[in-house]
Amino acid sequence: MVTRPPTRADDLVRAIEFDPVTVQRLVADAQPHLAPWMAWAAGEYTVESASSFLLDAATGWAAGTSFCYLIAPGGVPIGACGLERRIGPRGLEIGYWLHPAHTGKGRATATLLTLARTLDDIDHVEIHHDAANHASGAIPRRLGFTLVETAEPRPITAPAETGVGMIWRIGL
Repeated sequence: MVTRPPTRADDLVRAIEFDPVTVQRLVADAQPHLAPWMAWAAGEYTVESASSFLLDAATGWAAGTSFCYLIAPGGVPIGACGLERRIGPRGLEIGYWLHPAHTGKGRATATLLTLARTLDDIDHVEIHHDAANHASGAIPRRLGFTLVETAEPRPITAPAETGVGMIWRIGL
């Protein structure tokens, strides 16, 4: 049986509770910060892009494969994060991004780690990022993850990437 995390926790609210216009505005405002590292943030991010993201979020949640949240202290979204079942059995990958005005506090990833610990079918969590993205590398270090692999070069999908992946893991 696939278990699911709660739909709300601390400042996390299931992404599909927001409308596409709100999501589009958040991404557009953070785009200069995101585009160097995230291929999906390059180019124009439209309301249709946000609608597609929200549809994928709803589909993933229903399937039990992806649990996407917006980080919304006081109900105001400042970023997104999620737990993804894409690293094999009993594991989840954490993904995250924040508006640059709200980085460096560790709230989102720490909360996701807490949520992952509530799932009976999960025994480890990973964070994957490009070797050049030092800000993303600081998060797993701060939370007690161990660097388990420097992955072989992969295709570069965003302008600031080197193609070398870093994989961090923590046991639950």
